[in-house]
Amino acid sequence: MTNLSEGIPEKNEGFDSLRRIFTELDIDISEWVAKPITKERGGLEFMLPSAEGEIYLEWTDLFHVNVTFVQSKGVYNETLTQLGDLYEIIKTLENQRKKFIGGLRDMLFREFSKEEE
Repeated sequence: MTNLSEGIPEKNEGFDSLRRIFTELDIDISEWVAKPITKERGGLEFMLPSAEGEIYLEWTDLFHVNVTFVQSKGVYNETLTQLGDLYEIIKTLENQRKKFIGGLRDMLFREFSKEEE
């Protein structure tokens, strides 16, 4: 995982806000492959098993989300006018990440169980 405290500029309001949101949602941001970015007022660039992209705070105090979904190649590229939408997007991305990790864990467990038989 990435050490997210390295390379953060002194003032990265977007990243700091995202870190607070992750804490409120009880999501461990260190489990995401992510790094802070300095685009506009700052934010986060990430890569997950099912999606990759960036979330950053625009100069207008609105969050911009740009996500590409790995399987469908679909793109979500929007400036959010409601903070609740950002919470939902982050929860959805985390749920997708957990589902992938759980599926991988189950597959490995089944394969190693077969070898023991």
